Amino acid sequence: MDEKDKTAPVITDAAALKAAYPQLCAAIAAEAVSAERERLKAIDEISNGIPEELLAKAKYDEPMSAAALALAQMKANNAAGKKFLDQMVDDLQDSGAAAVGSEPNTGYDPEGQKQAENAQKVSGFAAKLKNDSRRR
Repeated sequence: MDEKDKTAPVITDAAALKAAYPQLCAAIAAEAVSAERERLKAIDEISNGIPEELLAKAKYDEPMSAAALALAQMKANNAAGKKFLDQMVDDLQDSGAAAVGSEPNTGYDPEGQKQAENAQKVSGFAAKLKNDSRRR
């Protein structure tokens, strides 16, 4: 065997690598495609409730995993929720609702109502008796 046969080819770019090791490059490419498909599938599985522009950014512009995307969305939801609650508290304070008074509900009192009805009946009866010409 010659010493020339034992030397590795000089690889300076991707084309030279593919020429020297075509099967290895094909296996690496297939693995990369499979990994990218799995990443996109995982993102699609959690896509409900995530804005389209954030999904597109995570898939294509600034690629990230589904876990990183979910964490980013949770942080955004947390910030939005805090902002909403802060604004709601400010609105309640600005509305003046705290200064509005109320009267307590005394509830249903059938006895008190019956007494008032009876007093009205007695008063009406007494007025009729007073106006009765036979009683004079």
